[in-house]
Amino acid sequence: MVKRWLPDIIRQFPYGSTIYFVQDGAGSHRDTVVKHWWMQVEQRGISGRRVKLVQWPSYSPDLNPIKCAWARVNSIFEKVYPNIVDSNYRGWALKKRISDAANHCWELLDSDFFDSLARSAWEDKDCN
Repeated sequence: MVKRWLPDIIRQFPYGSTIYFVQDGAGSHRDTVVKHWWMQVEQRGISGRRVKLVQWPSYSPDLNPIKCAWARVNSIFEKVYPNIVDSNYRGWALKKRISDAANHCWELLDSDFFDSLARSAWEDKDCN
């Protein structure tokens, strides 16, 4: 799965930059094939960018800034779309409306927010 989408994501970073890819110690991440692939990526890079793999423990909620990002999205969602489920939409139309609203709330998170999440993880601070 990573082989399929990682090169496209990496091309969004400036040429010559170093990108840190963080994964936990889940069983699928420890597979021999995955480890071998990551060793090749770290040695060769992808599309002129260096990729460094950062391993975290299997369960490390204090090092999981995505939970904080989703909490922020949820907070925005509740403020911007308080009555979304009470609307006249049902079934697939409601699913699409909720999906679009969630994407909109995600897009409202600015780069400063993600910078603060990264700092909070490395400084071992609460990301709230």
